[in-house]
Amino acid sequence: ATGIPTDYISSEVGKPNVLETKGDSTFKLNVNSCSQETWNELFGPNGKIHKNSNWTVKPWMSNEDFLNGLFFSINRPQFAAKRGVRPSINYFSDAYMSDPINGVSYNSTEEHKNAVKAYEVYNGDQNMYGFNYTRAVNCFKRAVNTLLNDGSIKRGDTIKIDIKWMNPTDKDEYGNDIAKYFQDAFNDPAVSGGAVTLQVTQGAASDTNWQQVYEDMRAGEFDLGFGAISGNTYNPLNFLEVLKSDNSSTFTLNWGTDTSVVDERHPLVYADQSWSFDALWAAADHGSVVENGRAVKSVKKSYLDNVRNLSDQITDDFSHGAKFDVVVDFVNVPDVALEVQSIQIYIVGYGNVEFDNVTFTKGENGQVVAHITLDETTAQNFYNWMREGSKIKPEDDTNPFNWGGYGLYWSVEIYYSLSIKGGIPSQTFVTASKNKSSADAEEAANQ
Repeated sequence: ATGIPTDYISSEVGKPNVLETKGDSTFKLNVNSCSQETWNELFGPNGKIHKNSNWTVKPWMSNEDFLNGLFFSINRPQFAAKRGVRPSINYFSDAYMSDPINGVSYNSTEEHKNAVKAYEVYNGDQNMYGFNYTRAVNCFKRAVNTLLNDGSIKRGDTIKIDIKWMNPTDKDEYGNDIAKYFQDAFNDPAVSGGAVTLQVTQGAASDTNWQQVYEDMRAGEFDLGFGAISGNTYNPLNFLEVLKSDNSSTFTLNWGTDTSVVDERHPLVYADQSWSFDALWAAADHGSVVENGRAVKSVKKSYLDNVRNLSDQITDDFSHGAKFDVVVDFVNVPDVALEVQSIQIYIVGYGNVEFDNVTFTKGENGQVVAHITLDETTAQNFYNWMREGSKIKPEDDTNPFNWGGYGLYWSVEIYYSLSIKGGIPSQTFVTASKNKSSADAEEAANQ
């Protein structure tokens, strides 16, 4: 399949040998709608996603009315006809299958149609695919009033938004029309009587580095950024991971709302319960433990306890063997089965070694205690490896295989499986904290 050059579309479309395909690539303008506080948390000096990004957050980009004004201002039927493609307000193309065996497109499902219903626009029987100039003007008017009242802008201001494209040619191919749609609606006299105007600036990294726009978006350095998704057409549900604000997919390109919390203004309701986006996605994709609409960790805390030497005395030195308990507090939820598969010691530069002859005590409320004995021979081997393999200087008297070296040179990992309502178990692991107090502190930090 190939596209028709723009100059030939009017004469070629409709001919018998010109066919329509359902492409598996979807190009879109991604949105950075972070407030300053959220942006700092994600991209500031200690950003969770990217440290020390360089961008000035624009308050209108986190204003819902402003963003809706951008959406409704785009004349998609006109834009698509000019380029010989089909207009759409869908996240995926029709190639993405909800039921691949029976050929049911995700876009054709009633669930998806209901999800986009609020953004559909009809002029009589004609589908305008979200274009409503009057609605855009009204959205912009509300946005300007809000921004003036809260002091974000003042009368006489020219506010700007930046669009970052993949290639310099994208500005002429797409950008000028998009910018005109935005500016025409916002600068309509009905919005502010000319008291506030909008200017759209556009750019691309270079002629050769089209990937730069993705790097900018991943670092939160954009207002609107042009990017594409492709592939995975038989599993669109899994693909929706790219909308999670924790970047678990490593390909999050839209930033703003914290998707791990229940959105009270725009709730996601399923089975008569409110969900966060993250929890609903995880439950549908692979199963999850959810509490009050939020996905929760299956392990509340895990830590080492009762650490003693082989003579049953409290010790700080593990190089001659040790006995200790590993305590794991699992969440206790009906129909959720959690089972410890193995306990392993991880040595930096060496790898994981599984403990043998582990005995377990299971308490109430999901607590599991693993009783472990580390024999002297194995402990000495670990000690010698850490002295050599961890590149501790020969003149350094540091004993890496002690309490002080925990988490730096070695640690204990608990591998466990989780299955929901008898489903296929999924295995994961958690690292045990140094002691109960550090586990309590970690749990409090995760609340």
